Amino acid sequence: MKIYGSKQCPDCRKCKATLEANGIEFEFIDITEGLRNLKMFLRYRDNEPMFDRFKAAGKVGIPFLVFEDGTMLHDWESWCREKGIAPVSAVSGQACSIDGKGC
Repeated sequence: MKIYGSKQCPDCRKCKATLEANGIEFEFIDITEGLRNLKMFLRYRDNEPMFDRFKAAGKVGIPFLVFEDGTMLHDWESWCREKGIAPVSAVSGQACSIDGKGC
């Protein structure tokens, strides 16, 4: 799976830490580390209706997961619970949305 996110984003850090703690393999694509990574993410964000609610709320829409079969999701915590994985405790840091309430 690929995870689009940012090391600056507390939600992304929590997602990444949870998967690492449970030995789940993934590729983390930090959208703030370069234009190539940002453009890969924006292809999804600009074209997938699932991002509409994030854009309307002034949020980025990360972490964003893409599985090998093409399945895409934002609710990584529910996915983890379905797999019997408990998210790690909160990882500190500021929110990355304009309103300061999420990413």
